[in-house]
Amino acid sequence: MFAALFAALICVSSVIAIPLPGGVPVVLKDMLAILAGLVLGGVQGAAATGLYLLAGILGIPVFAGGGGLAAFASPSGGYLVGFLLGSLVAGLIAGRPSAAEKRFSVRRLVRIAVAALAGFAVIYACGVFHLRRVNQLSLAAAIINGCVVFLPLAAGKMALLVALASRLRPIAARYVGDGC
Repeated sequence: MFAALFAALICVSSVIAIPLPGGVPVVLKDMLAILAGLVLGGVQGAAATGLYLLAGILGIPVFAGGGGLAAFASPSGGYLVGFLLGSLVAGLIAGRPSAAEKRFSVRRLVRIAVAALAGFAVIYACGVFHLRRVNQLSLAAAIINGCVVFLPLAAGKMALLVALASRLRPIAARYVGDGC
């Protein structure tokens, strides 16, 4: 149920896409994919992102350029794969939510922050690799166009993610944590 809810949130966020030169828009989907992993854990977070990707593959226009498999060949196609892997990595590092975890412990906040950072790193690595290949860019140009331009916004997203995840994890723990 929570995976489907997060998939729906990721899909709804697809209406917000600010186009940039180079073919990779500014989106909120990356943040929500990582949030799914942080709140639900790696497997269920990745399942939520996988449902979003499945909706797009089936032709529902939830990707920046619409829907369908062709989106994976676009300059932003690597980020789509990165959403899935980033959600998984963030969730594996953050771990499944537990009713015993303290909401405001410094250790927990640092772990969530590290998990979010790792999730974004995976998304950008996948995106830069694919952008380089599709647009035939040098590695430096791909890093600048596919990562560096997004870093200031990503820093703000990470701060918001840490705050949201620390509040949502105790709620999710009642339903998905502790081996449920």
